[in-house]
Amino acid sequence: MSGDTEQAQALYARAVDADSTEALVALARLQEEAGDRDGVEPLYRRAADRGDARAWLALARIREEAGDRDAAEHCCRRAADAANASGDYVALMTLAQMREEAGDRGSTTTLIRQAADAAVAAGVTATLVDWARRRVTAGDRESAEALVSRATDAGSADALVALVELREDRGDRHGSQALANKAADTGNTRGLNVLARMREEAGDREEAETLAWRAADAGDSTALMTLARMREEAGDPASALGLARQAGELGNIEAVVEVVRMREEAGDHEGAEALARQAADSGGAWQFGFEGRWPYGLDPDGRPTPPGAVGDAGAITASPAAPLAWTAIPAVAERRRSRA
Repeated sequence: MSGDTEQAQALYARAVDADSTEALVALARLQEEAGDRDGVEPLYRRAADRGDARAWLALARIREEAGDRDAAEHCCRRAADAANASGDYVALMTLAQMREEAGDRGSTTTLIRQAADAAVAAGVTATLVDWARRRVTAGDRESAEALVSRATDAGSADALVALVELREDRGDRHGSQALANKAADTGNTRGLNVLARMREEAGDREEAETLAWRAADAGDSTALMTLARMREEAGDPASALGLARQAGELGNIEAVVEVVRMREEAGDHEGAEALARQAADSGGAWQFGFEGRWPYGLDPDGRPTPPGAVGDAGAITASPAAPLAWTAIPAVAERRRSRA
């Protein structure tokens, strides 16, 4: 046993003497990790008797490992009572997983619902979305949808997007689109973007474009970039360039990179150069990927710095009038180069 562990145990033991339930559980865990199993159960029992749900869960696990199924079941029931009384949503979800492993589907469903109610009451709807993803991984899509529905009802935007995806996955195209449209009416276009991506992946390109346009009309720059890519893939570079430019004006960093690339590929080297210099005028040109264009940087008047002339006088200046998108782009090209 390390000195740090011994010191921690000594501190927790003092807290136990001061009648701290949390200290009882913490000390029990420390002793269990240190291999001292003999004194663990009495500590958990003392905490459990004071209504600590996680102590009851620990006792259930210990009794299960000892082959005492009846005692384990009793501890699980007491854990559920204590967790519901205290609103301990983590303990309820842990208990749900334990009951699932035991093959008790009915109790699992009930406990998941109780955990969701407790999480919403505690204002932690993000936890429900995380749990829902785990339920999908476990093949329990019904519980996953119940969790995100509960979080959506509580006003979680993330949950609403997850619910759109779940309903689309199970073939409820009408339900998923109705949810996405409802969210868009309140200014949340993320559901439309998710739906557009899923419809495109399913081969329904026309419907995907319709959904993306609805989001774009609401000012969503991500949707504009989706449409720009679609137009480019369809052989309409002029429309693609216009859409990417609109996204850049809305502050979409990726769009700046795309517009420079599109102009270069279209042969508009002067236009690409002008846009690149506008980006450089706000700083970050080196990380933006313009090393090949201006290997020695730019002079304050905007002209490329000649070889051997780099110095303080050649530092790139920032313009307060430069669009916001140009000011935040340093990491974009680096990500794109790493994907290449």
